[in-house]
Amino acid sequence: MTDANRHVNSNQNKTAPDPYAQLPVFEMRDIAYCTMLPVLAFLSWITPQRWWNRLSKVLVTLFLLGPGALGRSLLLKIRNSTKGVSLSSTAEQITRSYVSNKFQLQFEYFSSYWPGGWKCQLQLRGREILMNAMQKERGVILWVTPSSSSDLVVKRCFSEHQIDVAHLSALTHGYSSSRFGVKFINSVNRTIENRYIAHRIILTRGATGDAIREINNRISNKEVVSITAVKNKGGRSTSTRFFSARLPLGVGAINIAYNTGCVLLPVFCVRESNSAKDPTYSVEIGQPLEVNPEVSKSEAFAEVLRDYGDALEKHVRIAPEQWSGWTHLTVSDGKPDWRQAFWNWLHKSGPDDDARSLNQP
Repeated sequence: MTDANRHVNSNQNKTAPDPYAQLPVFEMRDIAYCTMLPVLAFLSWITPQRWWNRLSKVLVTLFLLGPGALGRSLLLKIRNSTKGVSLSSTAEQITRSYVSNKFQLQFEYFSSYWPGGWKCQLQLRGREILMNAMQKERGVILWVTPSSSSDLVVKRCFSEHQIDVAHLSALTHGYSSSRFGVKFINSVNRTIENRYIAHRIILTRGATGDAIREINNRISNKEVVSITAVKNKGGRSTSTRFFSARLPLGVGAINIAYNTGCVLLPVFCVRESNSAKDPTYSVEIGQPLEVNPEVSKSEAFAEVLRDYGDALEKHVRIAPEQWSGWTHLTVSDGKPDWRQAFWNWLHKSGPDDDARSLNQP
């Protein structure tokens, strides 16, 4: 056998590392979700959709997650970050809506399993912006702003408009970060999401090269890839001004656009009406965020973040109770207490990890 053949056989015998090996087998929060999710599933199936909004508000009080208990630190953060800012909702209303939206979103996932599924009206605004971007030499990155139902609504909206989108997700996308949770808890929502995306790009710790190569290949083939605009728990993050606070954001999407020359489009999702039968959601594609390849990365990133921050402020002024980024804000006063620490532990936000390692040059 030649050395070349030995080398080929050696490579063939190598097995890819198990991505689940780095995860704990089980987490204590898994017990909480194994208890809570079946209850929410039962309620969503026996309760008419027109009552979901009221039911979710009742659950906020029953679970003491509103301003009366765990919501106090969130309420304080919202007040501190919006000093002198005129919003369409008060800080108290935003806090309660932030929590009730999570219950309502889970109702939407569970009802999607039934024949006929979850009923809603979806509008896509700015489609022509996306169509024009897809005519360019490179592909498109959709930078999706997280909101009350964006995880499900944005994917479903693009699917209903016959737009194929590959979505970047962390291996632990969902509620749990354990092997048990990824397989049995997170899959509840992931299964529904998979109906509406062309492909899911999985990002795992220590093995991000494959995900980065796949994104670059899809971009070079003029495809559309979506990435959630959130902070990164690992990797490189920066922040942008947001009212009276700072919003941490990962720069993975910007970094890819800088390196490949693809078009970076901000995406916002708003619930236009919460009617009893068919709520109406609007998915809005904004104007391209200009990523200047002629300047240094730090300069280009700062300019994009500033433009995105301005667009986000306009969006949040209209529907502050629907934005999901309030807990991520950094304010100069008001330290997080045990309530917020417990909230962060219980409500692990899956998308936070989705782009954590794409930020490397």
